[in-house]
Amino acid sequence: MLNQGFLCPMKPYTVSTSLDLSSIPTLGDDFVVSQLSKQVNTSRRNELILNAYRQHAVGRKTTLIFATDIAHSQALAELFNVAGIEAIAVTSKTNKDERRAILTRLRDGSLPVVVNCGMDAAHMCTCTRLFGMCVYARLCVFEYNSMKFW
Repeated sequence: MLNQGFLCPMKPYTVSTSLDLSSIPTLGDDFVVSQLSKQVNTSRRNELILNAYRQHAVGRKTTLIFATDIAHSQALAELFNVAGIEAIAVTSKTNKDERRAILTRLRDGSLPVVVNCGMDAAHMCTCTRLFGMCVYARLCVFEYNSMKFW
């Protein structure tokens, strides 16, 4: 996809925390999401995500954030909104018409942040920033400078 012009080279960075993942059980290559969420969906860690957004993505047209589970996506969206940054959580429970309207706003740049959980990002948007928390093997934050998925 890089060679076809859909993605640019990734510019990864990490947010350092003291979270010990060794006690979180795994199932195959993935953490058990319910157990991971208890460790990840905390006010301290969510503030780190907000601060990373402020440091790396403010002023960008759109940002897609990947959360660990539905509760995490809702908590992050609420935190961003309280901070004055419009954000909406899109999850597997978001109805089709609402999801379509949200993604239209993300595509046209009128919605700066969508927090995703359990949805296929390949059909979501053209984003100028992509933040994610990998829930397999290790926790990470990653970033693409520009994405086109459609």
